[in-house]
Amino acid sequence: MENYHFPIFIHDKSIKLIRINYTYIILFIFNEIPLYQALSFDIKVKQAKSSSDIRNLSFKTHNIFGSMFKLHYYYINLYIGNSKEKQGFILDTGSSILTSSCSLCKNCGRHIYEPYKIDSKKSIISCGEPKCKMISSSKCKNSKCSFKIKYAEGSILEGIFINQKIFFNEDEKKNNIEIPIGCTLNENNFFFRQEVNGIIGLNNNKNNFIDILYKSGKIKNNIFGLCLAHLGGIFTIGEINNKMHKTNITYVPFLLEKNKYYKININSIFVGNKKIDSYNKDEDNNFLLDSGATISYFNNKIFEEILNKTLENCGYFNRKANCGSYKFDSVYGHCFYFNNIFELNEAIKKYWPIISFNIEEYNYKWHPENYYFNITFNNEIGACMGFNIRKNKNNILGENWFINHDIIFDRKNKLLGIAEADCYQNKNINKTNGLELIDIKSIYSEDKNNKNISISIIIINIIIICGIIIFFILLYFKNKKLKKVIINKKLIIRYDILVNNIDIVQNNVVYHK
Repeated sequence: MENYHFPIFIHDKSIKLIRINYTYIILFIFNEIPLYQALSFDIKVKQAKSSSDIRNLSFKTHNIFGSMFKLHYYYINLYIGNSKEKQGFILDTGSSILTSSCSLCKNCGRHIYEPYKIDSKKSIISCGEPKCKMISSSKCKNSKCSFKIKYAEGSILEGIFINQKIFFNEDEKKNNIEIPIGCTLNENNFFFRQEVNGIIGLNNNKNNFIDILYKSGKIKNNIFGLCLAHLGGIFTIGEINNKMHKTNITYVPFLLEKNKYYKININSIFVGNKKIDSYNKDEDNNFLLDSGATISYFNNKIFEEILNKTLENCGYFNRKANCGSYKFDSVYGHCFYFNNIFELNEAIKKYWPIISFNIEEYNYKWHPENYYFNITFNNEIGACMGFNIRKNKNNILGENWFINHDIIFDRKNKLLGIAEADCYQNKNINKTNGLELIDIKSIYSEDKNNKNISISIIIINIIIICGIIIFFILLYFKNKKLKKVIINKKLIIRYDILVNNIDIVQNNVVYHK
């Protein structure tokens, strides 16, 4: 396994092995690398089989792992092949492919799970098979059913399709399904570096993962729901989990277009109580739901007005710093910086506005604790807007738009269901907004959290190293003392032999005993 420069993955709850690379500690001591990068972890994750803190889930309801603030994506675990090898799959409503790195991969990164092993080379799907023609992203290469997918940020996934059994739970024996799954042979950029090694496409294409489950009779309805929290969430397949809901479900129709994306109509947008005047329903009404996008995107004129009205709500144009010190960052976009977490939370509670989307008859409220993300820079805490400019006409509602709602995709009836929900899989997590949310979950500063973890582990390892050094020092002196005793005993024995068996010479006179 690779040495990861990341915090321990708390979302999987238990760590099987942590091995420290002491080279990085030495580099830190000589100021070659910063403190929070001083440790590298060689990690194997072992998921707990049962826990009173985790909701008991059925075949149709599954735990979602990941987070918006730390990993910047959400995933589920599936078990591949007869050996049931655990793989992590990012939930992506913007793509269609189901794939993960396999043992044949020649250019894949190191992830928290090892590449899965192919049960048999006979399971590789050839170009002429009907299954290959069913897959929308397939093409023929070297007589094998293959794929090559390019993503907007520049990442590429390339590989072949194979037939493999898929289990939702490790202890299942009969409840599985054999479907075509991608065997990734080449990955780069984000896919190469990220912890999770797979992706599960859930877009509006036919014959995707949900369709296959429905047609095979594994689920009763061609429907799924994504309920994302700041940490983890609940993935529901084939049914609706009303137990999570705080409000009734409101259904709105998808745009009836012949494309692979889920799109909805939005009548109007408000920042606080101020309407976005530049939004034209006839021209701009093209909002795509994409759980694989970390943030949301709007076209230029909508973005500029949302940003300006947010700044206006904070008193920025009146030279009031209620929302922090505003700066534009070339990497993170439009950010506000604060001296401490308390200032940040006060701004969220008092000054940052709710952004409202009027969808048909439903008023969707996007709260500020859901549409920003955190960074740290020069000991300042930064909160950056979780939305940015998109050059083309498509507006994208990313994963941060889903937070604290059960977003239900009714594929058969072409409807989107929305309900405010309790999406936390861990019952003991505090679910309040503002200070408690950020402070208790430690999501306000990944870098600060990294440093705290690194400091603790460095101290523990220094104590262990010192203990080992002291042990060897004591062992060295003990051996040295033992050798001295042995030598002294030998000298005494030799002296006795001399006294008893040889002549002693004193004052040039020989005495015989």
